[in-house]
Amino acid sequence: MDTDKAGRLRLGEQLGVLSMSRKERTAIALEIGAQIRKLSKQNIASRRTVDGKTMEQRKQSRREGKNNRLMLRGLRRLMGLKKGRDGQADVTWKNPITAEIAYRHQHGGVEQSGSIKARREESYVKRKAPCPRWLAKELKRLGWQQEIVIRNKQGQAVKTIRKRRPLKWITSNMTRGEASVALYLLENRSPKEKWEIRTPARPFLGPKPGTENKFLNNLAREAVAKIKNR
Repeated sequence: MDTDKAGRLRLGEQLGVLSMSRKERTAIALEIGAQIRKLSKQNIASRRTVDGKTMEQRKQSRREGKNNRLMLRGLRRLMGLKKGRDGQADVTWKNPITAEIAYRHQHGGVEQSGSIKARREESYVKRKAPCPRWLAKELKRLGWQQEIVIRNKQGQAVKTIRKRRPLKWITSNMTRGEASVALYLLENRSPKEKWEIRTPARPFLGPKPGTENKFLNNLAREAVAKIKNR
């Protein structure tokens, strides 16, 4: 993910005028990239966009720990810098999935989820995992009770009783899939087959729109001075 192309062209022209070696030009580009990465990480840490506005908070989740304080934390931690072609430097992410998430937050957009049937295989492991504590708490809050069938010596069902279970029992004896089904039944709803996932634009990478030229000029001057003083 890089900054405005026109800004990069202007920067390239300035570097060419300096008549430096290819190695020096690459060093300057990497220095500028490092500064952009630093500023972008600061934007994420302060939850501010490139124009200084507060990032739109994401929808509150029932899941424990999933709050706005942790939003984009992984992008900040995994943001890298690599040497590109022709003496360029790219602020990017090694993992293509992480890069896709970064692009979605940078530009915003709406995507359609796949149907549950289509996602069944990929979610198999997740459904078989132990019930997480946050989900167990939801079951407790809604008054979930385990249905126990009492049988006689011949194995015939005699009666059915219901019993409340503590959090520890739920997390130890129920899978995530079983707990999710129980939650849907308690809330009298069915899992959605398709839904829209909206991500608001939270531009954190690069300069403020309209200031690209000034932004890159300042970084270029700082980078050149730093390289010359080495």
